[in-house]
Amino acid sequence: MNYVAFNPMKHLDYVREVTQVDIGITTRGIVAENDAGKPQGVVLFDAWTKTSVNAHISIQNPMVLRGLHIEAFKYIFETCDRLMVLGIVASDNEPARRLNRHLGFTQIARIPNAVSVGVDQLVLQLLRQDCQYINQFKEVA
Repeated sequence: MNYVAFNPMKHLDYVREVTQVDIGITTRGIVAENDAGKPQGVVLFDAWTKTSVNAHISIQNPMVLRGLHIEAFKYIFETCDRLMVLGIVASDNEPARRLNRHLGFTQIARIPNAVSVGVDQLVLQLLRQDCQYINQFKEVA
């Protein structure tokens, strides 16, 4: 699997197909491509502040989980020096909720009926000091 910078010219159709992210001028990210250059997963970042960024994750191939999230967290916490990553997930999206728990995100807010009647919006957070993937690298070094 190859991890490359999100390139709107190359990846925009793929991203629009697999996410509901409104790509803006500040959207950045990492795309996992197979050896043939076909996208298999993406992590996009937007709504940048001095301390945080929102993340959007979409995975079509489970093999992506062998490295895409590590590259994404290294980029956010080390390259961009942010303190936290935020995510917003619909309460009825169990696969996304499960993935976010696996990655270490914790729920910090729940907004009732924000997605639709009966479906809440969950606000999730991963702090740099709680990121097991970044902290693993520091322990090994």
